[in-house]
Amino acid sequence: SDRVRRVKRTLISELPQLIGERVRVRGWVNALRDQKRVQFVVLRDESGLAQVVLAKDDPPSELNEKVSTLTVESAVTIVGTVAADERVNLGGLELKLEELEVDSPAEPEVPIAPDSALDKRIDWRYLDLRRPDRRLIFEVQSTAEHAMREFWREQGFIELHSPKLMGSASESGAELFKVEYFDRQAYLAQ
Repeated sequence: SDRVRRVKRTLISELPQLIGERVRVRGWVNALRDQKRVQFVVLRDESGLAQVVLAKDDPPSELNEKVSTLTVESAVTIVGTVAADERVNLGGLELKLEELEVDSPAEPEVPIAPDSALDKRIDWRYLDLRRPDRRLIFEVQSTAEHAMREFWREQGFIELHSPKLMGSASESGAELFKVEYFDRQAYLAQ
């Protein structure tokens, strides 16, 4: 565990430049394949996906046992050596697993699936936003906002952030979200 922390964190998107090097990657378990002779973990971080591989010893090693207990969406820290392999669909490289730390295990059953109804996906929004197609909406929004901010700065504008809480309900009769605010009632601005 102490050795895991000594290696600097690397993003998955940086792995192609680090073939042959020992790296530390942190992310979520995206998929697992526990086969007879080898174990595969597809790891996801904010920059992409990478395949992690571990040969299965006979009898299984302590590390093999640890990989076998992983669940999809568990948060993990992995230390391994980056190896080029053109057979691997994920960027033509893989990580040879050397150390594994489970930072936060996930429940065995993920409560939502890609085809779950919208209301259920909203209830589990933080999990839903881990899917690349759902996250893309916010990546596009961030890019557009960044471009607008750059333009406005070049034109000499300043950015203002107005309060988002109101001391009294608006007169429109709209349904409001009430919050406790320093022992008083406040309302989220519409």
